Amino acid sequence: MFMSTRTVILFWLLMQPSSSVVIWPKTTVIVTNNLEDGQDLLLHCQSADDDLGMQHLRPNASFSWSFHVNVIGTTLFHCSFQWKDVLHNFTVFKAARDVKLCSRFRRKNEFDSEFVYA
Repeated sequence: MFMSTRTVILFWLLMQPSSSVVIWPKTTVIVTNNLEDGQDLLLHCQSADDDLGMQHLRPNASFSWSFHVNVIGTTLFHCSFQWKDVLHNFTVFKAARDVKLCSRFRRKNEFDSEFVYA
């Protein structure tokens, strides 16, 4: 049985854990609490592979994390934001949507919390 080099490499890539093969550069997400009236923000972010834990952000404080998009481009981070006893959920990073953005991109949600991709 003859296998081309391309087939062998593809097979090898598919057999690797998603975090061990790097195709895209490292992505950093920064969430900043810009809520009005000096409100604290509770933040809990996670992907299928990583749970970043609960974060308590005081006014103007930030939380950041870095990662590589997986080899098949399906990396996804969801965050729950809580203030005034109300829970809001956002997809803060979706590879299919965000990986093609320029190297530094800033987006605000309707509640004035910023997501910065660096």
